[in-house]
Amino acid sequence: MAKEFSFEKDFLLQVYYEDVEKPQVILEKGDENSKGMFSKDIMMINVFPELPQVKQSAANDYIFVIDCSGSMSGEKIEAAKDTLLLFLKSLPLGCSFNAISFNNDFEFLFKEGSQEYSEDSLNEALKFQKNLYASGGTEILSALKSLSDKKPFQNFHRQVFLITDGEVYSTNHVIQLVKSQVNNTRYFTIGIGSGASTELVKGIARAGKGQAEFVMTNDNLKAKVMRLLKLSMQPFVSSVCLSAKHGENNKELSFISVPERLPCIFSEEKLILYLVLHEAETSCKNVKLNLCGKIGESDFSLDFEARLLGQNNKEMTIHRLCVKRKIQELELNEDLGKGDEIKSEIIDLGTMANLVSKYTSFVALDEHVPVAIQTVTMAFMSKATRSRSKNVPAIVRMFRKFYNRVLQHSMPMPVRPREDIAGMYASINNSLSINAENSRQSPHSDLTSSKGTIKDILTGLVDLQAFSGFWNLDDQLAQALNISLKDLNDENPSVSDKVWATALVVAVLREKLASQHCEWEFIEKKAIVWLESQNIQPLYSEKLLEKATNFIKNKMVA
Repeated sequence: MAKEFSFEKDFLLQVYYEDVEKPQVILEKGDENSKGMFSKDIMMINVFPELPQVKQSAANDYIFVIDCSGSMSGEKIEAAKDTLLLFLKSLPLGCSFNAISFNNDFEFLFKEGSQEYSEDSLNEALKFQKNLYASGGTEILSALKSLSDKKPFQNFHRQVFLITDGEVYSTNHVIQLVKSQVNNTRYFTIGIGSGASTELVKGIARAGKGQAEFVMTNDNLKAKVMRLLKLSMQPFVSSVCLSAKHGENNKELSFISVPERLPCIFSEEKLILYLVLHEAETSCKNVKLNLCGKIGESDFSLDFEARLLGQNNKEMTIHRLCVKRKIQELELNEDLGKGDEIKSEIIDLGTMANLVSKYTSFVALDEHVPVAIQTVTMAFMSKATRSRSKNVPAIVRMFRKFYNRVLQHSMPMPVRPREDIAGMYASINNSLSINAENSRQSPHSDLTSSKGTIKDILTGLVDLQAFSGFWNLDDQLAQALNISLKDLNDENPSVSDKVWATALVVAVLREKLASQHCEWEFIEKKAIVWLESQNIQPLYSEKLLEKATNFIKNKMVA
């Protein structure tokens, strides 16, 4: 902020915590003069559970869903294609997979359903990957709905990875659809760029019991997807429960957790919970926590102990965060049977905590200048009336709807968010979403890269790896390494060309691309497994990799 800041671009503030994995418990006292949650003491729990190591199962059905709408054109779609390539080459043997691209319509890689991961199915998938291009709108609902009609391959656990850069008109319908699939499906989502809907990306991951990631300018999309792929290989965690005790006398604390149904847990990933205490706590200085459940078919029990940090905040920050999380849980659980009841509870919580939700919003109106509002709005309406095109700017439609509502609400409006105001706000938001694609068809992407459209060395090496995990010693590999094929052959220590080529690539990954380890981790595993299958003595295998590493250090430019 040393120089003048222009608000025409995003402002991104990153906060890095010290001792981020250290358990932390914050207690915020309730307000005796308030009602509901605000009258209760609330504990905010932050832990990073390290789950026991359980053998990973390859019996997963991986589905990769790519947004190919027009706003993905340029570097975004190229980044998505490179990510799909890495994803396809990183899948474990014994799994099944499929891919879906969507814009105005959707297309399956395998129309009849997921296929077993094999050399033939991989080759077909690579053709699909190379032919992806961006155009059209963002019709995600029909693409995800099609998964309900297809059973997972041989009753495998389905793991869905969604990449999108926009928002959709029917976010709630999409989230409810995902929720209906959670018996056999887990969703992991990646939002690209500043236009990605936080509500959509996080809502799908929350409903699908997975995780969400956001990729902003210069972020590494491949690294984020590989992290989620690694999480998806963790067995399902179920029957999770939490208990808390007074640190001094081991007395059980009586509470209601928010969310009431504990979310899906992933090893070494943050878990944030709120405990609404039934009784006020005055003498508790330490708290003992126990988290237990099942991971796969195995039981686990984790103990945490943390010093209680006091919180005397007049703004009741922890309470508002707790209410916000409760509203998110209610919105996720809303169904036809309890729709009105849940809607009423959300409105009560939103108005109590002054929070925006799907039913509560704030709209500021200056009642002293109705003429100015009317004049400006009428000008927009007049222009909109003359244009009957579907491409009427969203701002015009917004003012048109806003004007109609202003006429209906001529009386002074209360400060409390009300259901009718929420409806108006939702209609404005929907009008912005319907033709959002028209305003986002810029050929320029905010997912910039210093490498431009030229494939980086990792993508090139991934592209050349054979299904079994080896590389061929040929001109393509020499070109990717920027070393002559003659020099590669001259250094071959009397092993087969494939063994030497594979050892060279493993050396490149470890020596030159160490900072990208999370991206090539599964690629290297396949290579090592293949090398071990070639009946090479362990000692000689180590010497082979050492020789390949020394050669790469001397010959390959960093």
